[in-house]
Amino acid sequence: MKLHAITAAALVAIATHAAAADLDSAGIISGPLGNPFYVSLAAGAEAGIKTINPNADVTVASYENDLNKEFDLIDNFIAQGKKLIILVAADPDGLTPAIKRAQAAGVVVVGMDAAANAADANIVTDNFQGGHLACQYMGEKLGGQGNVVLINGPQVQGVIDRVKGCKSALEKFPNIKVLADQQADSSREQGFAVMQTLMQQNADINGVFAISDPMAIGADLAARQANAKGLTIVGFDGSPEIVATLKADTMVMASASQDPYGLGYKAAEIGFEILSGKKPADARIKAPTGLVSRETVGDYAGWKN
Repeated sequence: MKLHAITAAALVAIATHAAAADLDSAGIISGPLGNPFYVSLAAGAEAGIKTINPNADVTVASYENDLNKEFDLIDNFIAQGKKLIILVAADPDGLTPAIKRAQAAGVVVVGMDAAANAADANIVTDNFQGGHLACQYMGEKLGGQGNVVLINGPQVQGVIDRVKGCKSALEKFPNIKVLADQQADSSREQGFAVMQTLMQQNADINGVFAISDPMAIGADLAARQANAKGLTIVGFDGSPEIVATLKADTMVMASASQDPYGLGYKAAEIGFEILSGKKPADARIKAPTGLVSRETVGDYAGWKN
């Protein structure tokens, strides 16, 4: 029995080594690499692949907010014989033809952060949970009373889920009124401009939920420029710039925190499992969020690159 156990263990080790060798090349398509979120995301995916096979040939590229460029990158990776493509989808359905071409060529495709509906699997942040955590914090900070505004964003599924999560949390506070739900574009400039408009339209704002950290920072700048006092502003991402903001003299109090490095790393693990013949039980996997606040920012590890 002992000999059989050793033999079985050796066979597992050999099989694992052989499967790792199969992952000898991979392509990673991230978002704009001027954004630290996408830098961390791509770094995590590359590290995950290199953990499986240190000798794997890994190419990292960005689609630069251009769907046509992402089409070209996928086709190039197919032509290069990549075994695995990990990507941030510029459009959940728009990429389907290119992904189908990759799959027909035997390439495993995994979406990360922004899902691609045709991918073999996707791992995304639990945006509903993050929105809920941020607005639960805001509601408690306001003592369950007051007027709040929501600075929304592009109507992709992740943003929609963030706002749904926020509203779900606010339902627990019947004395908190949502004065406005205003759409913007996720930038600091839009956060500033929308907050200016909201303050002109609403005399008494106590809290703000912004669907991204840049917009939360922009809202804070607008509020301080208008000499507003005592607002509770919460964002979403847990980005490096929000860490500095939470430590400074601002009215930003918290942010729902993502782990882009961990998200990318897990995407690589999932891709390897599929390549090895093991499909996940659920093709869409949600990664949990946390919350970084003024009270906890000193212990917050931040994003890894």
